[in-house]
Amino acid sequence: MDAYLDSVRHDPRRLAAFARELPKGGDLHHHLLGAVRTESLIRWAAEDNRCLTDEDLPAATVSFVPCPDGTRPATHALPPDEHADGDQEFRHRVLASWSMEGFDFATKDLQEGHDHFFGAFGRFAEVNHAPDGTAHRHDADMLAEVARTAAEENVGYLETLLSAGEKELDALLGRLGDQLPEPTDEDAFGRFHATLTGNDEFWRVVEVAEHTLNSAYDGYREKLGCSDQPRSAACAVEIRFGYEVSRNRPNKRVLAEQILGFWLAERGRSHVVTLNLVEPEDHENARRHYLLHMDMLRYLRDNGFADVPLTLHAGELAPGLRGVEREDLAFHIDAAVRRAGAQRIGHGTDLAWEPADLPALLRDRQVLVEIPLTSNAQILRVAGEAHPIRRYLAEGVPIALATDDAGVSRGSLSREFQRAVEEHPGITARDLKNAIRASVEFAFVEGRSVWQRRGNYTRFVEACADDRPGDRDLSQGCRTFLRGNAKARLQWNLERELHTFTARYAHAARP
Repeated sequence: MDAYLDSVRHDPRRLAAFARELPKGGDLHHHLLGAVRTESLIRWAAEDNRCLTDEDLPAATVSFVPCPDGTRPATHALPPDEHADGDQEFRHRVLASWSMEGFDFATKDLQEGHDHFFGAFGRFAEVNHAPDGTAHRHDADMLAEVARTAAEENVGYLETLLSAGEKELDALLGRLGDQLPEPTDEDAFGRFHATLTGNDEFWRVVEVAEHTLNSAYDGYREKLGCSDQPRSAACAVEIRFGYEVSRNRPNKRVLAEQILGFWLAERGRSHVVTLNLVEPEDHENARRHYLLHMDMLRYLRDNGFADVPLTLHAGELAPGLRGVEREDLAFHIDAAVRRAGAQRIGHGTDLAWEPADLPALLRDRQVLVEIPLTSNAQILRVAGEAHPIRRYLAEGVPIALATDDAGVSRGSLSREFQRAVEEHPGITARDLKNAIRASVEFAFVEGRSVWQRRGNYTRFVEACADDRPGDRDLSQGCRTFLRGNAKARLQWNLERELHTFTARYAHAARP
């Protein structure tokens, strides 16, 4: 496999084919709304009879037909060969507004790319709302799409970020008002948690969120026909949820969402396995209250939620972004690990400005870094030699490649692997295999690992020590172990796929 990779490293067509066929394990850094193809969002807007603004760029789905002045039916953004009203020029404008499609990085500065990327969410988010304003209208559609995409890309596991219960939580916070203390320190965190969870309405919010998430999960399985064809490639993709906490809301809302997310994961009734802080890390509120948000997480984990694993966006910063000072770059990853106790980090691009001993800490604690190369390049202009991926590898820090928001970035996980090889000449086939294995080893899926030691992919656990992924028949002990551990089962399937793939490309590399 190493010989073949070296032979295609400078051949984009053959390298792309290699990356497409490569078994990729899991995608651990994945935002559901940002992962969906822009073309699908347009189609759902048209099916729902929505109207789009037509001033400069179609800024948002704003209403329903009949369309008010200044707006146009979303059907106008469909391909002309699919709908009589389709307008190709208008469609291109919508695609460009709702994603990075056609964005001219050569003529735009760092801030413009950053703002366009994050601004796209505000332009298409309303597509996921029903006419009565109810959110999550297309969650099941989105999950079905990303499951199909994962299967096409040889991905066996997804942890995708989404929200639920926001409207009900906001209403409860409004009713409780000043009964909830401003969360400034551990004493206030404790009183806040006791007051919030001591109110019966909070548990109704939890139940609403669980119902929303379970409806989305069951709905996507139904759309894929998984009860009739459970072994279909898309149905075989394992999906778990991460709960989104909006870091740029008022601090009472941030703490309340953290509490809700922890309880959803702790109860284990809604496919939620973790929570994560989302929205731009460079936003004024995120920067001003970053350590406070880490302290909230530490308090909750120390007081009832120690068993809930945690992954955090951290270090998604770069010099030159509006408002970002040198001191902001110096501690975000470090605090996420040391203070909040995160087991995984998303992005981690500001490594060069963090404490010098941070890589050793990440290595020794086995904290995985989720690396989405494309969005790092588009949002932060951090790419090539400026990207810390090679330092992470050199320091022995576990990494996994990820997509982040493939719909917005117009990317794919295959493209992330291709980009890693093209932009970082030192990356080897072994590095890719380790990243692929790590993407399941560090997944927050239930069950034990098939590997004896985390991060060491040389020895299987005792139950499978005498078995090999290429074997037609497994020992009874190994079959029993795999049947009882979802993570081990995913890992064994991945090893079989890697075994077949490696053999094929080892043969292809021969003269």
